[in-house]
Amino acid sequence: MGFPVDEYKMKSLLYKYVIIGLSYVDKSDNVIETVQLHGRVMRINSTEGIVVQREDKQEEYKLPLDFDAFQPAQSGEYKLNTTGEIIVDPDFTSSWSIKKS
Repeated sequence: MGFPVDEYKMKSLLYKYVIIGLSYVDKSDNVIETVQLHGRVMRINSTEGIVVQREDKQEEYKLPLDFDAFQPAQSGEYKLNTTGEIIVDPDFTSSWSIKKS
């Protein structure tokens, strides 16, 4: 069973194009791997979280339901370090640290 989702925040993010940076860190918070992905936010709900349809792999990626993790992106070109792709004028960026055991 889920919990209520902030409708205003949901509408501001739904169907927007996002660039997501993932940093996998060890127990000492040392970065051991970085991944960047991008795509469009397709669904937001309390069960799945924030669901992004990835542009590069044509699959979905699910993020926790944390609207504060998304910042409006500056206009312009963004070059992804991990793939070399250039993304033009995304709506939002988001960065996450994930602990690996």
